Amino acid sequence: MKRLFAAIILIIFLASLCVTATLIVGNSYRSFQQELSECVTALKQKDYDVAKEKSAALARVWQEKRGMLSAFINHDTVEEVDETVAQLSSFANKENEAHFLAECEVLKLKFIEMKEYCGVSLHTLF
Repeated sequence: MKRLFAAIILIIFLASLCVTATLIVGNSYRSFQQELSECVTALKQKDYDVAKEKSAALARVWQEKRGMLSAFINHDTVEEVDETVAQLSSFANKENEAHFLAECEVLKLKFIEMKEYCGVSLHTLF
């Protein structure tokens, strides 16, 4: 009977950890997507100063949420997003507009990958 209770407690703990991870990653995903869409909108309107400010805001949001996300997602993904976010503000000018948009697309895909990887499934439980 003690083993059954221990197993039930373990399953409840793992399920709550999975739900917590899903909520944290989902909320972070929404924040990142909002900041990223504002960056792209500013650049498409040829407002390079605002695009730099928005990319700096995206970098701040990423740094705020990075610590918590690194507990739930693949560390290689975290490092790749770090590099891309660091380069993004340097591309926010007329000469590098294509690079900026390309890096934004890479970030979108990375954020989608993070969200889908952390969804509720048996893979995230075990």
